[in-house]
Amino acid sequence: MADLALWKHITQQANIAFKSEIYAHAEVLYLDAIELMKTAYSERNLSSTDDKPTMIHIICLSISIQNLADVYARQARWPRCFSTLERYLNLYEEAASDAQDDPNLALAFLQESCRLRRELFRHRACEKTQHDICACTCHQDEKMTERILH
Repeated sequence: MADLALWKHITQQANIAFKSEIYAHAEVLYLDAIELMKTAYSERNLSSTDDKPTMIHIICLSISIQNLADVYARQARWPRCFSTLERYLNLYEEAASDAQDDPNLALAFLQESCRLRRELFRHRACEKTQHDICACTCHQDEKMTERILH
């Protein structure tokens, strides 16, 4: 659970940087949050069956990925935004099919892959309506973190 508390702290700091338009710092922090959740997931996956990755870890990783994509979108770094979402979308879909022995885990991966796909389409629409730099509701930090905190 310490990893979740640290993830929350990093994400809050990144959200503050994002809101302050300090995108380089927000990017670094979101990347840190992604690495933290990937490491926590890997460690849990390799340990005993009692310590499986939880749906919360899967959701936190997805939130961090979406937030990072939002940073790229806000900067109109569209190729980076799309490649980030597409890469993790593929990983989530693969993980869902690999988790067939645990339906709850497979469902969590599928749900989050749907969220990543939705974000990909939303950002593509933003890019097409072009360079309004999508002052778009591109960042849903508080709404996203509430998904796990409540």
